[in-house]
Order: sequence, then structure tokens, then C-alpha cells
Amino acid sequence: MRPDLDGIEKKLDLNSLKRYLLLSKPIPESLSTIAPGVIVGERNYPRISIGVVSPVRIIDDALDMPKEWVKRKYPLLRIATIRASLIDSFSRTDIQARNRLIEKMREIALSSKPVDIDIEFKDKPVYKPILHIGVPPMGGSARIKKLEVSNPRVPRIVERIVSDTDIKAEKAVIDLWRKGIDEYYSYKLFSLGLLGKSSSRRLVPTRWSITAIDDLLAKNLLREIRSYEWVSDYKVYTGGILGNYYIALLLPSPWSYELFESYLSSDASRRGITDYVTDREGYFSRTSYASNTAGGYYAARLAVLEKLRAMKRQAAVLLIRIITPAYIFPLGVWVVREAVRKCLSSKPQVFTSLKEAISYMERHARNNYGASIMNIIRDSKIIRDRQVGLRNYLNIKK
Repeated sequence: MRPDLDGIEKKLDLNSLKRYLLLSKPIPESLSTIAPGVIVGERNYPRISIGVVSPVRIIDDALDMPKEWVKRKYPLLRIATIRASLIDSFSRTDIQARNRLIEKMREIALSSKPVDIDIEFKDKPVYKPILHIGVPPMGGSARIKKLEVSNPRVPRIVERIVSDTDIKAEKAVIDLWRKGIDEYYSYKLFSLGLLGKSSSRRLVPTRWSITAIDDLLAKNLLREIRSYEWVSDYKVYTGGILGNYYIALLLPSPWSYELFESYLSSDASRRGITDYVTDREGYFSRTSYASNTAGGYYAARLAVLEKLRAMKRQAAVLLIRIITPAYIFPLGVWVVREAVRKCLSSKPQVFTSLKEAISYMERHARNNYGASIMNIIRDSKIIRDRQVGLRNYLNIKK
């Protein structure tokens, strides 16, 4: 049964929260619990760490389920609390290593539900929940000695595609997606080297696998979306989650995409947007990594393309992220993906001119965030190209 965290959440007393998370007794050198997932690190690649993520105290039935957290409207602190309740039982290995421990971890990744596990640790586990503003919430860590897994549940379609060692990983991911297997499941499979030809299967750092699959699915969607007609007007969507809010502008043009990530100051003397970064692409996908906005670029683009596919339209898309002071704990790139999906599920404001759309976007930003976005608008290549195109068109008409 899930404990009631509401009182702690309302007070936002991080010290009390840390005390709440700590066990009344030290963690034993062996533990029977459940495991919702596996994390593959990137430090010292190709000699990396791989770890089973499991709770030392089960405080929720949705331990690693971003879509479920959004559906249940969990506040940020509840999600941070869940994250801080987990312990990373890790081992160091090579990305191409094959051994019994890795095979057991692959069983965890294959399962559509958390599995029952028995862990033995090499040394005494260290559990010190980290809950500091501005730092990703973390629980404890321990070197793993032995792992036993029971009751994995593997959907038949996943079992079939994982067992096929003659297809490329790209085709495997797209086949799973077309069969209704969501990207969060595929992240785990790809990261644990369970997809693709046998000769190319290896461990992939979790963060890298997320970006790779977001990029792969987006490019697959783009092949379809480039054949659609343009949107017929200017549409503005607004919304978000967990202190991350978006303003999305769809323009009647061929596909292009531009993301701005901005930061709303919490300093009363410096109200408004104090800084922003941007990445973009034109009609054809970019060939270099979006280093300014990193994984958020690819997560947001996937959500945008899902929306265009549902509309059966293509558009130029300007996406502005406003990160507010309420986002006190960085929770991962999933927040971007789900915030954009939330934004694009709202009812759009529709305009016949770009000027009207920009005017509405500016009013929305000022009314809701006390900030102007006009510097971003002036820096937007999509907006500049549209304005130049309109001027050229009008000159021709003259």
C-alpha cells in the first residue's frame, strides 16, 4: 500500500523527506524486492557501469512509469521522492561483455512489469537519499554480487522481435512501435543490447539509447509527414507539466523545426527570461548533434511529429520552452517529451496572420509567466524566413 506523502509534499521540507525515506534499520547485505528497470551508465565508456534499479522501501506502485505519473498528475516532489527511494545495484563491465549477471539484467529489461528479484551485495550498501534543489534526486548505490530474477512478463511481440537476430535495430524499434509498444519499453531493450543483428548487439548507455530511439522514430515519421499538405493557418498551442511550459507555433510552410529553451528567473530584481539556447533543422533532418538543447531537442521533436501525423499535415514548427523556478529537481528528458505532448493536446488558438499569432504568444507569455518572448521571436530563423518569404511574395505581386 502506498504511504501518504501529501503532508510532506505540501511543506516541501526536504530534510523531513530524507528522514522519511531512510529505513529504520540498515540495508542488509541481501535484499528481496522488485526491480522496475536497469540503468546503463556512460562514464568511462566503453568500460561502463550497469545497475539494477530497485526500491529499498516500496512507496509507490509506479516506480519508473513517466506516462503513469503524468496521467495521475503526480506533483514534482512525489516523483522526486520515488526516485530518491531507489537504490542502484551496479557492476562494472565492458559494453560487449556476456555473463550471467548481464543476462539476468536483460530479463528485467525484457519484462513489461517490475520483476521480483533477490540481490546479494559485495559490500554494505550505502543509502543516502539525495534531495537538493537543482540536483537530480538519487537514492543509494551498492556493488552487486549476485542477482536472481523471477516472474518476468514478456509480450509475445517483444519476444519474437528480440529473438530475431537477423534484422537491424532500426527496423526492430519501428516494428515494435507499429505494434503499439511505446518508446519507454524500447529504450530498455535497446540499452541492454536486445535489438538488432547479433553481431551488433552491445550495451548502450541509457541516455544515448533514449536519444537514438527518439531520433529514429522521428525520422521514420518525417518520411510520411513530408508528403502531407501544409496546415492552412497559424496555430498556437500552450501548456506543459511540472514547471516546464511550452508555446508551440505551427506555420503553413514545409517542415522545419526550431526549439528554444529559456529560463525564467526567480530573482525579483531580474524578472523575465534571463537566458536561452536554441537548435534547429530545415526540411531535411540535421546531421549533427543538437548540442545546445541536447536530448530535449529529440524528445520534443518526436512529440511534435506525433501531433502532425495525427493531423495529417506538415508545418514549420517554432517551439519555445519556458523552464520556471517550480522545476526544482531535474527529472530527465521524459519531462520534455510529456510536457510537449501535454501542450499539443490543448485546443489551439487559430490565426490568419503571423502578426496576430506572435501578438497572442507574447500576451500569453506576459500574462502567465511575466516574461516577454520577443527576443526569442527576433532570433527565430523560422520567423525571419517566413517574413522574408512574405516580403518577396508581395514584391513579386507588385
